[in-house]
Amino acid sequence: ALLGVLFGLCTIAWPYANQFFGEPLSGLCLLGCVFALIMWRQTQRVRWMVVAGTEAGLVIATAAVHLVLIAVVGAYAVGGGVNMWQRSGRFGEPFSLRQLASGIIAFALPVLVAGALLLWYNEVRFSNVLETGYHFESGEGFTTPLTQGVYGLILSPYRGLLWHTPLLFASLLGFIPVLRRLRFDGALIGTVSVALVVMYGVWWMWWGGFAWGPRFLVPMTA
Repeated sequence: ALLGVLFGLCTIAWPYANQFFGEPLSGLCLLGCVFALIMWRQTQRVRWMVVAGTEAGLVIATAAVHLVLIAVVGAYAVGGGVNMWQRSGRFGEPFSLRQLASGIIAFALPVLVAGALLLWYNEVRFSNVLETGYHFESGEGFTTPLTQGVYGLILSPYRGLLWHTPLLFASLLGFIPVLRRLRFDGALIGTVSVALVVMYGVWWMWWGGFAWGPRFLVPMTA
């Protein structure tokens, strides 16, 4: 209950709870994807990889640029599976190469289906599978200097995450023991967070338009 109150009052989640921006849904699905991957590592049941892949597909369908995040999560899934397979040989835990391959395929298939549907949507709406609706030829692209965008997203009073999400201070302190105890999971959290900040730090409208706080970093609050 306390964590729920802190999440609602000390992050940027609340202002977007009643909005139809894609970032809250993407953040929820990203959290569900990681949870399912952790459950797969604990139970070794393929159905959790199907859930993880479905959640990952929804992340991509919500914001195509979040394919970068899914690539990071996919690497985490493969790395975790390889680690379980290696441990099975040393400690006698029942996890075969066939189970590893089945898990990876179960994760990849929903992602590929979501990607195909997104390409089909682009073809129907814009007559080009690679057209997303943004006008890159007019400057709507990754054109902002990295230092300017990162400062704006993290430190600036206008959109800085540190000002709009006070809980981030505690998160930074707590991340160190998490990284020591759960190095693999901590590395995933850190990599996804850095990828989000860098990706949107160079986006032409890094501030997210008419929004409260750094809208594009809402998935980080999850």
